[in-house]
Amino acid sequence: MSLGFLTVLLLLLLRIALYKRPLREFRSHLLFGIALPYLGILSFWSVHMIHAGFDLDRLIGMAKYWDFPLSSFLIFLFFAHIIYRSYRAVKEIKRVERELLSLPHRKFGKVIVLRFERPMAFTLGIFRPNLFLSEGIFKLNREIRKIIISHEMNHIRSFDNLKVLLFSFLIPSKAELSLMKAHVEISNDRKILRKYPKSALINALILSLGAPSPGIGISDEIYLRVENLERCTKGNPLIYFLFVPSLTLLFYLSSVNWKG
Repeated sequence: MSLGFLTVLLLLLLRIALYKRPLREFRSHLLFGIALPYLGILSFWSVHMIHAGFDLDRLIGMAKYWDFPLSSFLIFLFFAHIIYRSYRAVKEIKRVERELLSLPHRKFGKVIVLRFERPMAFTLGIFRPNLFLSEGIFKLNREIRKIIISHEMNHIRSFDNLKVLLFSFLIPSKAELSLMKAHVEISNDRKILRKYPKSALINALILSLGAPSPGIGISDEIYLRVENLERCTKGNPLIYFLFVPSLTLLFYLSSVNWKG
């Protein structure tokens, strides 16, 4: 059994172990629970491709190393998933948008006001998302209304719907996807806190409890957001200093496997 096969197997076990129970801090989980396993598999696969010189006969001979056919199969599945996910996402967005526009509404460019009394605000779309607001938003007090609309505008400026779509390509679990959405919302909350008091933002979050999350629009992970606001926690930069040597070790093991 080759060194590459053992390493790929350990990376897969790491991915599986953190699939259902992701690390609580999103950046840590993205680096060690997703990026490290995927980059490790890609690293060993690339080494075999380079070693074989992209020659078909030599590539067939690489099957004796075991980690090459395994990593090739996983990479093939990964790209097939991306194509399938992209098609489904675009189709779903179009369907939801048609349903929303079939409801009574007023359109002002990229802003669409739905005739609902309940306060609602969300974005829908990938590269040029629309901002959907309900008439109930305009009945809130001025500060709360400005916070909610500013929050959604930040999603548009930061391409947050696109970020969620790209993250969904990484085959996340429901827990991982929820963690990612919470991270996006928390990053947005920190921007809002530069202009508005914490109490006003929390009041806006409470109003968001009933907001829908159509398509792949950003959904509010209310409780994680409130907890973050109370603790005022920020990501630990130490994780990057741990990730770089881990990734370097993977490249070294790939090189050793190539020579051996």
